[in-house]
Amino acid sequence: MGAEPTVPTFSVKPEVAALEELFEEIKLGRLRSPRFQRAFVWKPEDMRRLFESVVKGYPIGSLLIWEPGVRYECLSRFGPFAQNDPAPDATDLAYVLDGQHRLATLFGVTHVEGPPPLEVASRHWWMWFDLETEEFTHSPRGGVGPAHLPLRELLGTTQFLRFCVRLLPYALQIVLLAQFFCDRRPTSAEALVLRRWLFATSFSGWFAGGNTTQINGDLVEMDRFKRREVQTFAALRERAKPFPERFDLKSARVRVFLLATLVRSGPLRRLGNPIDIVSLFPNDDVASVPKVFPRAAPPIVNAPANRILLPTLGSRGARRQLLDLPDEERAVVLRSHCIDDAAWEALQDDDAARFVKWRTAYLIDVERELMSELDLQPPERETEDAPLDADA
Repeated sequence: MGAEPTVPTFSVKPEVAALEELFEEIKLGRLRSPRFQRAFVWKPEDMRRLFESVVKGYPIGSLLIWEPGVRYECLSRFGPFAQNDPAPDATDLAYVLDGQHRLATLFGVTHVEGPPPLEVASRHWWMWFDLETEEFTHSPRGGVGPAHLPLRELLGTTQFLRFCVRLLPYALQIVLLAQFFCDRRPTSAEALVLRRWLFATSFSGWFAGGNTTQINGDLVEMDRFKRREVQTFAALRERAKPFPERFDLKSARVRVFLLATLVRSGPLRRLGNPIDIVSLFPNDDVASVPKVFPRAAPPIVNAPANRILLPTLGSRGARRQLLDLPDEERAVVLRSHCIDDAAWEALQDDDAARFVKWRTAYLIDVERELMSELDLQPPERETEDAPLDADA
């Protein structure tokens, strides 16, 4: 008798994958549409309905992705994106068996490149969200205007929000602010209260060790403020914590110190050019804020006043860049980094302890001026070691 035929084994493994991960696999050519699938046939209305379902929180179904371990013929495009042919011996490809149109829409609309065509009929992959009418559209009324958010910018918006969470003292702050802004814009008076709330919760460590009960209470309070049932927040009565003695981006008190310096004046680089703060914070790495005196002894080397928002320029560190400032630019650049005359003299003398002493005093004054402007309670003493609580 002949040998029994080999029967392939199959298994189904449910997984949760981030869209960014699937998009990256598409761009690398490892996630593809098999040729036996039909080409993309959805109409613009179908695409708009998918995004409407996402916004409304409706389920949009799961995806069925097949990893057979062998090579099959594939379509050459995934949405508007042309995929390179895989290597002839490639066996690590995955194929979308169910959900191709949904995934192609989500990927294509957020990755389409170039200017949109003038003809509306050709704008299959170009979509906008009208912030005024709260509608998705392929043809914005009256042309594309400031209120029309291009959906291909959504991933960039996500990156910007991630940056905001990294720089904000507490991630919960953006959640609570989003609760207000999702329904309406604040009046000028409300905007001032929200600004006070942001700094009050940051300076006081309001969310440090917050539990579910407190967070729910904060959500209720923000909702009542949005509905104009209350005009203030409990956090505005809290006293600010002292200036931090040690620099660590995991401390909310350190982050608000950085925000206070940004509010005071945007930092400038040599020749007075503005520093792009977004590009300066690619992650939570403390190297994003270099040391002025990197070889100073503790505790001077770890002091917040020894940190400066000035990216390394080639082989020149922050101190060398400051010392090389042209005479005509020096005053404005030093002021943008909260370095007064006393600290500048110490910098020139290569005296780390004196530099940190005078710059700390200046930074404390900068913070207290902001607290006074926002009518917040100042700390009872000048400095203390701040807790690591930014991820609370």
